[in-house]
Amino acid sequence: MNKVNQAELANLFGVTPKTIREWRDAGMPDLGKEGRSVVYDSRACFNWRVEFEADRTKERFGVNQQEAGSMNLIEAKTRKESAQALLAELELAKALEKVANVDDIMLNVADALQAVRAKLIGQSNRLSGSLAHQDQDEVCRILDEDADETLKALSDYSHKYVRG
Repeated sequence: MNKVNQAELANLFGVTPKTIREWRDAGMPDLGKEGRSVVYDSRACFNWRVEFEADRTKERFGVNQQEAGSMNLIEAKTRKESAQALLAELELAKALEKVANVDDIMLNVADALQAVRAKLIGQSNRLSGSLAHQDQDEVCRILDEDADETLKALSDYSHKYVRG
């Protein structure tokens, strides 16, 4: 499962968050709320989107669900072309680095978090000498400076695209 929030899903599809809300109202699956944000499984949403477009194409050409099994050649070609267009859009988005592999992103995020964790774990050993015999204001300044430096690792995070 690849959990993303509404803004991340909008970026993956290249649409606005409003469009994501409209798709959700139209039946796109979500995983519920985490805090104040609705979260989604990106794979389930991509699968839903393909089915949604296929259904819209069937409707456009007057194919109902009972007739879908006996689809004629024009309808089959139209469905295939719609699917190919969606795949082409996804490939273009990949080429423009507008989307990325979720597993790749998670590895990058894990590396950034691991660096922050290591700094936090080593904080007491690293700062104990600097904090000894300091007044409260100086201790606060030193701790704030160290926290800012540690958190900078997260704010400087930049996804490294893997071409494949």
